[in-house]
Amino acid sequence: MKTYRTSRTGLFLIELIISIFFFIISAAVIVMLFARSYEVSSEAVNINNALLYTRNISEIFLGSDDGFELVRSIYHDTAYESDNGSILLLFDQNWEPVFDDADAKYAVCAANRIIAPYSYIDIYVYKYSDIGKSVPTDNTDEYIYQQSVKKYIGGI
Repeated sequence: MKTYRTSRTGLFLIELIISIFFFIISAAVIVMLFARSYEVSSEAVNINNALLYTRNISEIFLGSDDGFELVRSIYHDTAYESDNGSILLLFDQNWEPVFDDADAKYAVCAANRIIAPYSYIDIYVYKYSDIGKSVPTDNTDEYIYQQSVKKYIGGI
């Protein structure tokens, strides 16, 4: 009578393949989570900087009698002025002020309008590279942040 020895290497190889497959799938999920966390972190930095500049412009506007003229004079070195009197601040990817359109990644636009007895300042923060110098009006999803501030300027 012949006796056959059964080899357990086949079972070991199957277990090894299953383990490797499990680690490959786990690594893929972890890489996707890290990529998503980087995107969320970048969005948070953009929102924080947008809020910072929006609040600065709003406080200057509200805290002075000159209103928008003081905002314009404070940012005159770094801002473009349009024909309608609005100002445009340009920033690079690290939110440092830039003077060249080619380097700009983000923009802060501040526009003033007066409807007696109030003065309004509308502030828009958006990705400059997608839109250019014009403020997006059709789709508000393109804004990183926007704010409108109302100030009482006197009777009629």
